[in-house]
Amino acid sequence: MNHLERTMAAITLKKPDRVPVAPQNSHFAACFAGYDLMEYSLDPKKQALAHMECQSHFGYDAIISGGDTAILAEACGCDTEYSELYGPRITGHILESLEDVSRLKPIDPYKHGRLRNWIEATRIMHDTIGNSVCIISRADQGAFSLATLLRGIDRLMMDIAMGDKTELLHQLLRYCNSCIEVFIRALADAGAHVVTSGDSISGPDVVSPGTYRIFSLPYEQALSRACRDLGVPFSIHICGKTDAILDDWITSNAEIFEIDHKTDFTLAHTKTAGRVCLLGNLDCSEVLTSGTPELVSEKGRIIIQAGMPESGLILSSGCLMNKNTPVENMEALVECSRIYGVYP
Repeated sequence: MNHLERTMAAITLKKPDRVPVAPQNSHFAACFAGYDLMEYSLDPKKQALAHMECQSHFGYDAIISGGDTAILAEACGCDTEYSELYGPRITGHILESLEDVSRLKPIDPYKHGRLRNWIEATRIMHDTIGNSVCIISRADQGAFSLATLLRGIDRLMMDIAMGDKTELLHQLLRYCNSCIEVFIRALADAGAHVVTSGDSISGPDVVSPGTYRIFSLPYEQALSRACRDLGVPFSIHICGKTDAILDDWITSNAEIFEIDHKTDFTLAHTKTAGRVCLLGNLDCSEVLTSGTPELVSEKGRIIIQAGMPESGLILSSGCLMNKNTPVENMEALVECSRIYGVYP
């Protein structure tokens, strides 16, 4: 099997020859290739080259491209700050009141903000490496998380708590989903094999499971349907401890769940086996950044053995890896699968 075949087998719950590896390493890849994070964020060619150079060197199976959580909000009109040291950040919100949602305009992924950069980076990678390596392109934030950037998280949470503007909240979330959908379509057209969306603000570390069910899950379900219509697998990333929403999350119908190290992997595997592919969930801080290669290998072994003998596992970091992750630890992450992840 090549890298793409191995990854797609896991996603479709068929047994590959071994567990595929797909580190969430955009910032690491940029620095490994010699670029600062402003270059990576603003130059699609450098973004693509960084990912391809890093993948070629370490030999993992899937590239997860797109390294910040500001790109859609920026395209919608939010002010953004850039730095050579960290990824772009939203510095201003555009909705002073929920009533302003009616003034929001549709986005064009080929004209607004940096969206075309991520699309072009995906196109460059697909044109260069074709169907040998799996390209997983981030479509940035889920609807709920994007809404917090447009409105401001404190104000959006107050809007929810007050409970008197529910329809306006859903109008905002529908707008956010429409932005995500056109971005997903453009990434798929550019050659992405898989698309992914991060909706971490809707996780239990931030809001209640009830809030997730009302204001996030229906929009994740809609994105899953849109991706199925396109014929592209859909992945959802939620940071933190997601144990309390796993049963609901399954009904999103996404093919892949990206789970953080706080989520109980054994519990997640028990609930999703035969239904969803899990991507994760090594601790980015204590294990991948601060740990030894031996610790990385041991923690990876535990995840792999908890997931076997069933398919449906992609070994990865639980979230975006630190740009200063030791090279030896990245090597250990990839090698761990070759040692422990071979299917009988």
